[in-house]
Amino acid sequence: MKPIFYALLLTGAVSCGKAADSTNNNTNNATTNNATTNNNATNNNETNNNATNNNATNNNATNNNATNNATNNATNNGVGGWVPASSACAGSKTNAIWFDDRNNGYAGCGEGADGYGFFKTVDGGMNWTEVFDFESLRINDITRVDGTLYLAGIRNPGGGSAFKVADDNGTLSYTVMFTPSNNAFNSVAQAENIAVQADGSVLVDSLTGRSATLVAANGDVTETSTLHEDAIADPDTTSSFQVRRVRPAATGFMGVGSTINEPAQFMAPSALPGATFHMHPVELQESFESGELLDFWTWSPTKMLLVGWNQTTNANRSPLIFRLDGTDPAVAANWKKVNLRAQGIEYEGGAYALAVNGDKTVVVGTKFPSSQGGFVLHSVDAGTTWTDITPGPDKPVELSNAWYFANGDIYVAGGGYKGFVYRAN
Repeated sequence: MKPIFYALLLTGAVSCGKAADSTNNNTNNATTNNATTNNNATNNNETNNNATNNNATNNNATNNNATNNATNNATNNGVGGWVPASSACAGSKTNAIWFDDRNNGYAGCGEGADGYGFFKTVDGGMNWTEVFDFESLRINDITRVDGTLYLAGIRNPGGGSAFKVADDNGTLSYTVMFTPSNNAFNSVAQAENIAVQADGSVLVDSLTGRSATLVAANGDVTETSTLHEDAIADPDTTSSFQVRRVRPAATGFMGVGSTINEPAQFMAPSALPGATFHMHPVELQESFESGELLDFWTWSPTKMLLVGWNQTTNANRSPLIFRLDGTDPAVAANWKKVNLRAQGIEYEGGAYALAVNGDKTVVVGTKFPSSQGGFVLHSVDAGTTWTDITPGPDKPVELSNAWYFANGDIYVAGGGYKGFVYRAN
């Protein structure tokens, strides 16, 4: 079992139901200690509204386990506050997470020094266990489409960068989707992302380069040195960009990313004849600026949200957020940059990931300098306005991934086995 750390609880939304039950199962020791010391923590919580007998400081003094007591108190009371959770990853990041429901999810830690393995939780991220026979995989992305779980990363030894997971009555196994060629310019030896189209075609992009691989619905494999639409007319083009996140579009694929010392880019699906995986770059910053977009969400082809880092020298480097609402994403002027400082969020930092539940959105990242720790931003209007919900007074770790559950709960994770849960109870 991984160490347990802290999680976030906010008030005023939907009941947690079975999520609270699963958390209690993982904190039986704390519950027992509370019952012994405080004459049943649950009754005390209901009677005293988590004020008198379940104070975390008193629990810590009595049971020498404030972390577990905080989990028990918050779960039973359903009141606002930070409570413990954990991350599967020992390194600086949690690269990939996916949840099938409020309790059952998966994680990968591919970029970390100790990044091998595939991990599963059955209690909503409170605890993680390693899945047997996946020890040779580094996982950077996870998605499920039409019941099939897909992984992107690398297998070492053995090769392979994209995988399908099978579940035989709870026993998980995987198959390699394709074998990368020996062409260093075109092949994807280690994948960063995987996107699955409605027709079953799969696009995998490289973690360390600009290449990508398309696996068509019929199984045909196409390797390319670039996703740039210039490759339609000239497969040997040097036009390229570094894709950091790819997603399926209504037709083809789209992505976000950058090139070094150039403006942040949205990669719209190419409208040119012959386009399959090809993308059209749309620069969203001024020509003298530089930035990198790391994640995005699409509510529709004309409603999107992009997040990342402003890397412009001698500039205000607030987390980079762009909105699109009802207009063509291939036109740069249609994108609106969010001014966080005007909304009272004044620190500098960069956003790693976002997660969405309807129009509610959470963004996680790290502040500048990184010694200031991570941050959590929350929006209820598809990214128009934002509230800082970063826990305090202690600085959280740098946060690199997030999931927004249908019941309003939020899971966020960083490295060092540290994660946070927000229960909207």
